[in-house]
Amino acid sequence: MASQTRLPLDLEREVFTTTALIHPSTIANLLLVARRVFDWVAPLEYAFLRLDHELAHHRARALKSALQNSTDAFPLASILASGVRHVAVELDHWNQAEGGDTLDPARRILSLCTQTTHLAALGELVSPELLPTLQSMQNLRVLAIYLDHLFGHTTHINLLHPAVKNITHLDIFDLLDAELVGIVSAQLPLLPALTHLAFRPPVTGVPWSMISHLLRKCQQLKMLVLLVWPSQTLSREAPVGAQDSRFVMIKYRRWDEAVGAEDLPTFWKLGEDLVRLKRAGERPLTECWVERTMRGSVWGKFLP
Repeated sequence: MASQTRLPLDLEREVFTTTALIHPSTIANLLLVARRVFDWVAPLEYAFLRLDHELAHHRARALKSALQNSTDAFPLASILASGVRHVAVELDHWNQAEGGDTLDPARRILSLCTQTTHLAALGELVSPELLPTLQSMQNLRVLAIYLDHLFGHTTHINLLHPAVKNITHLDIFDLLDAELVGIVSAQLPLLPALTHLAFRPPVTGVPWSMISHLLRKCQQLKMLVLLVWPSQTLSREAPVGAQDSRFVMIKYRRWDEAVGAEDLPTFWKLGEDLVRLKRAGERPLTECWVERTMRGSVWGKFLP
């Protein structure tokens, strides 16, 4: 009897990786086919780890299957630790369709992603219980999050906590009321590594005094980004206290943009050219508005 015909290895890899990319719902089964298939598919699945309600069904099954079968042959822990760098998590509805626990599997998964460098998180997962996980991510540098949720209450915010004190890029989701303005104004200048800061103005108006204060006190800051709501109308010239080469304004587009959720330039990247031109004296310090390209103007999901 003739031996069973096998595809060349490179063609076999192409078949499996293409299937995973085009049909994500097959990933749960593909991970269990063979070690070589796991090695091909897992990096595609987890290089940018996204857990949200849109991917709840197939993502939950894939991760559950891999966790349950994570032996020496299927080393999910090592894949997540070595492969995951960018994470976007929105977990209010995650796994609801299967009736399982929403948060415990997610906490376990995130605890394995020890080499994460970029994290955006929303929903019930964001609580003081997340702090030890963030602290274990020793390479975490970009964080987009509600600070009052992370610390349990506005008055408990501690930006010198080991979990966040080494952040270089911070996107604050909280709307800045008077209480929070006072807290972040006092604490942000103490962060030793912070070079990039972003936030959204409350509907009551832009906290210009806070912006002016931070630009004066945060000498290591390279960029301060005001993310303007699409429906909000603001002057496109910086007032006196914000006439600084590091200050930029740009339309807010989606909640997880700070961590590179799409194959598009982030607002951090888009602001770099204007900052550079102002530093070189080629643009006036009053200029602060950054236009998005047409492709970059497609709106995504906003913050709740």
